[in-house]
Amino acid sequence: LSPIKLDRPIFQPYPSELVFQNFIPLQTYSLPLLLLNNDKVAHAVKLEQDISEQFYVVGPENGSSKVAPGMTLSFTVFFTPQESKDYSHRLVCVTPRERFEIPIRAIGPRGILDFRDEIHLPPCLVKASTEKTHFVCNVGNCKAKFKLHTQSPFSVTPSSGTLSVGEGIQVTVVFHPMTVGDFQEDLLLHYGTGETHPHS
Repeated sequence: LSPIKLDRPIFQPYPSELVFQNFIPLQTYSLPLLLLNNDKVAHAVKLEQDISEQFYVVGPENGSSKVAPGMTLSFTVFFTPQESKDYSHRLVCVTPRERFEIPIRAIGPRGILDFRDEIHLPPCLVKASTEKTHFVCNVGNCKAKFKLHTQSPFSVTPSSGTLSVGEGIQVTVVFHPMTVGDFQEDLLLHYGTGETHPHS
């Protein structure tokens, strides 16, 4: 009988998520994965995986093993990318009492625009406007497709674009207040990969 409550996992994966990055196609990379038995009794555990050309796991020969209390079971996860792009995969840990997933992500090349974290505009009369222009460069390792969005009383141009690696562009933020007060809004940078980064 297990003293661990039913809502608590018996096995704890270390790490809880595997992430590969800065990889080169057709080379093989590996990360360790440990499953710790949190219980005070031994438990059998098995690691299942979907069929994949890019990922495979090496562990106990029969794929399943009984783990003593407080001990770990070791696996090695191998990754061989075919292209420079994002990959995702999952491993499923199975015991007689529980079943949970361990996600694997491979983060491919990214376009990265070197925006400032904050943009401060000078005071401005109501119904007048002031602006600031910054030179923004793609410091990532692939082409950056992007969209920019903010809220009134601010606006930004250009609102979208594409920059090759090392290429730059001038981005202008305009402040056009209609009432007296202090204003702050997020300038949202949406990448073509679906990732969003807020700036103030």
